[in-house]
Amino acid sequence: MTPGQLKGTLLEYLVRQLLQNCGFGSVRPDGHYIYEQNGTGLFFINGKGAAHDADVLMEPPIQLPFSYPSRLLFECKAYQNTVGLNVVRNALGLRYDINEFEIVTDASIQQRKTTDEQTMLSLTENVSTIK
Repeated sequence: MTPGQLKGTLLEYLVRQLLQNCGFGSVRPDGHYIYEQNGTGLFFINGKGAAHDADVLMEPPIQLPFSYPSRLLFECKAYQNTVGLNVVRNALGLRYDINEFEIVTDASIQQRKTTDEQTMLSLTENVSTIK
């Protein structure tokens, strides 16, 4: 793990702990909208276009009555310099993609999970061959 990755992981941990101390609860995987990748501890939340790695996903201590349950998704970045417009646009696109997601069938969700796992394995193999 590089120092930059360690900083990002620590930032995620600090944000999660701060929110838990304020009464927020961790979101549990439901198998449809949110799922955990096998054995990695990574949580993914489904969007309209793809599933996204959720850095910190929390539920507020109080939900508004007569509305859909809300969740907070934090995308943690630990950059040395000021982030550019592209990072902000990616975060807004992520929010839009997640808000537009609708479950079609269990089979389509299972196919997406399998595709995501194969992609992660492929990326891991590519990184190990680069070293």
